[in-house]
Parts: sequence; C-alpha cells; structure tokens
Amino acid sequence: MKILFNEEKKDLILIFSALYASGSLLVLNAPQFVYTFCLLVLGTISATRLITRRVVISPAAIIMFAALSWIAAFHFFSGDGPDSHAALGFFVRLTVGFLLAITIRNFVEKYIHVMTFLAYISFIFYLPPLLLDLILNINIGSDLKNLFSYLQGLDHSTSGRIITPFQTYSPHSFLRNSGIFWEPGAFSGYLCFALVLASVLHHQGSKPIAKNTSYILIGAILSTQSTQGIFFLIFWFVVFGSNLIVSGNQSRGKAIPQIIIILILISILPVLFNSEFFWEKTVELYGRAEAREAGWHLSRFGAMIFDFYFIQQKPWLGHGFSVGYLLDADLVNSTRIDLGNGLSGMVRQIGFIGFFITAIGLLINLYKICNNKVWSLLLALLFLSVLGGQYYQNYLIFWALIFVHNHFGKKHEELKFGVS
Repeated sequence: MKILFNEEKKDLILIFSALYASGSLLVLNAPQFVYTFCLLVLGTISATRLITRRVVISPAAIIMFAALSWIAAFHFFSGDGPDSHAALGFFVRLTVGFLLAITIRNFVEKYIHVMTFLAYISFIFYLPPLLLDLILNINIGSDLKNLFSYLQGLDHSTSGRIITPFQTYSPHSFLRNSGIFWEPGAFSGYLCFALVLASVLHHQGSKPIAKNTSYILIGAILSTQSTQGIFFLIFWFVVFGSNLIVSGNQSRGKAIPQIIIILILISILPVLFNSEFFWEKTVELYGRAEAREAGWHLSRFGAMIFDFYFIQQKPWLGHGFSVGYLLDADLVNSTRIDLGNGLSGMVRQIGFIGFFITAIGLLINLYKICNNKVWSLLLALLFLSVLGGQYYQNYLIFWALIFVHNHFGKKHEELKFGVS
C-alpha cells in the first residue's frame, strides 16, 4: 500500500483532482453540491497537511494571498446576496489553490507531469477518430453521439457536447482535442501554462522533466487547433529559443536547430496571418464587435470591449464575481453572456489593483526561480496572455499556479516551518 500511495503519488492525485474540478464538465455541470464537495475535500486535505507538516511560506505569497482575500472580503460585504455568494466562492477557490501550492512539494514539476499524462490520455481518445476521418474518410461522430447520448445535455451549457470521463467531444468537430476539459481552447490554455513552467525549470538548470515532455505538450496544443494556442506557441518559440541562444545555455551545435526553428516560424508568419484559420476569423470577430452585430459580445474582441465598459465604472477594485449586472447593463439584446476574455475579465472582476497584485506576485515568484528579470518578465507576460482565451481565474488550479515558487526543487527538500 505504501508503494501504491506514497507521498509523491498522493500529490499527483491531488493535482489531477484539482485539474478535474477546474475543467471537466462532469464536475462543473454536476449539481452544485458535487463541486462544493470536491473543493471541501481538496481544502481539507491541504489544510491538514499545513497543520501537520512544517511548511515554508514566502512573504510574497502571504502578502499576495492577504491582498486578494481583502478584495474578496470587500466584495462580500459591499454586495448583495448573489455578489456576496460569488465573492465567497472566489475566496474558497483562492484559498484551496493557495493551500495546494504551499503543501505540495515541487508543485510545478508535478503539475507538468500531470498535464503530460493528460496529453497522453487525450491522444488515445483523439487520434483514432482523427485518423479514421483523414485516412479512411470515416466519420464516427454520429456513432459516438448515439453511444454517449445519455451523457449529452447534462446542463444547457454543455451545448450538445459529448462528455466522457476521459474526453470531451465538441458537437462541431471531432477533430479538435479537448482532453478532459470543457472545450479545446481550455485544454490548450492549461497546456500552455505547463509549457511556460517547463521553460522555468529549464532556465533554472534543473532537469526533473523528461526530454520529450515539451514535444508532447506542444503536440497536444497543436491538436486543440486553438487560435490562441497557436499564437502562444509562435511567441513561445521566439522567446524561449532566443533565450537559449543569448544566454549560451546550449552549445553552438544544439543552438543551430533553435535558430532554424525561429527563422522558419518568422518566415511562415505572413502565411498564417493571411490564412482563413487566422486572418478571416480574426477580422470577422473584430468586425462583429466593432459593428455591434448580433452576438458581438461573445467573441474575445467583443468581450474585451464589453468588459472595458464596466472597467471604466469601477477601475480599481472591480465589480466582483457575479454576472447579473452584465445582463442589466442593456448593452446587448441577449440573455446569454459568455465569459470570453479572461484577461480583461480579471480587471473587470478585481480591478486594476487586484490584477497588478496578481501580475506582480507572479513575476516575483518566477524571478525567485529564474533569478533573471528579463526572462521572468517575458514568462509572466506569456503566462498571463493565456488568460485572453478563457476565464482560468474562475478555477482553483490557476491560483495554485500563481504561487509557483513554493517548495521548488532541492531548495525545499527539508520542509521547515517559517518564512523564507
């Protein structure tokens, strides 16, 4: 039993459970008590570890947690019933994420391991339908819909998705990889977080991650066919490759492939930007937002304009975490509000003060690992840019990732109580 459930495996299970609660529709669209139960279990286990173990907590983590908790308390006491409930929910997610980060040794490494595992699992369920469609022109989508019909329509927000414990199939395309998450773009974002943190590990000089991990993560991001994920990869290649060359972390022979990759990416940028997948889609969404056409607020561009309207009203501490006021604003003739841009949405929720606390805290945490201001800043920008695709801040695993420096590498092999 000890071999099956040693501390490292328990940590991996906790992170997997946190990811499942932060992305699987089997949890998010289940009755509210299921999600609440998951949070309580994760929080209780983490709090017990905090009490029974000797844990190092940095001043930056304490200050950041206290400041964001104060913002949650402000919205809890200043809002009405729905606003207070939403603020309490944010505080619970923030607290559970914080506890997970500070009580799991080498949280970053284990998060990357779990995301790599989820990438492998996703390929098992994604590649067979893809190959059948591309090679034999056999579309098994209808068969899957019939097979898993009892799993459809668990909630109106599933939008006809086919939800299984290991894969979510989109009703529009079985050729995009969603993994266990609610849509391909969500899977892409969690993979992008892992790729940024793998870059942190590489820059720090430790090599606890297998050499092929980055390739698996990149392949999984490409399989999602996420516009945001593709853009992220382009800039990640340029930033990460340039850093390897400039810092001299690789020999000249090993740096040549990096230079070739960067040159190839730069050369194909005009092709990508003029392709239907990137250019026409981007122009269409921007045009709809600018012209306020039907559903204009549902795209990332539209959501940014939509959020800016509210940011101007309460720029410092935001509007809080409920969404009822969005419908009352009479900006759109619709009862549907999709949260499409997490970056502007975070500012709308917790204001510029909360956003800068989060951004500066993340930057400090990355700097503690990298010990390089420029590289830490670039990685922090890449990390936060992922929010442009989804509202990851509404899920507890995001807040666990923000406290990335806790128990990192060999520095914290012997945990001690106190402040480092």
